[in-house]
Amino acid sequence: MTMFDLQREIVEEVAKIKQTETVDAAQLSKIRTTISSYASSIRDWELMVTYGEKAGGNPSLDPFIITTTRLLDLCLMNKAGLTQASPHFANDLQKAINDGDAILPPVRSRTRKNHIRETKAGAFWKRLYMAIFGGFAVVAPMLLMVLYKHLLTSLLTT
Repeated sequence: MTMFDLQREIVEEVAKIKQTETVDAAQLSKIRTTISSYASSIRDWELMVTYGEKAGGNPSLDPFIITTTRLLDLCLMNKAGLTQASPHFANDLQKAINDGDAILPPVRSRTRKNHIRETKAGAFWKRLYMAIFGGFAVVAPMLLMVLYKHLLTSLLTT
């Protein structure tokens, strides 16, 4: 059902209640179920909009758009008969999907392998920067104490 259909159902039930000026348990149950479905559809819509924004307007990065630019989508479309891929290309598709080259929902890298590689590289650089900063934080006060032998320097660095 679309959100419009759910809204229409809610309004129709409210109109019935207004006309009869009574509410029975069946109407309350139906309204409760319809409102729950409507709230769920709004959450789903917000999720779809969020992923669309993360994709930055690029439909090939939006997981709610099925496109032939993603290997997994192309393989699914091929199996459903929506596209015709050559036999050797279909084998390459299956191999790529098995090897981990299927596309993830919107991330900066195009494939799962690249995402893992970029995540590991980012973690390495973060550790390196922290090590350099930590080393500087330990060594700098000692250098100050050695180079400037003054009472104020000793008090400030210890």
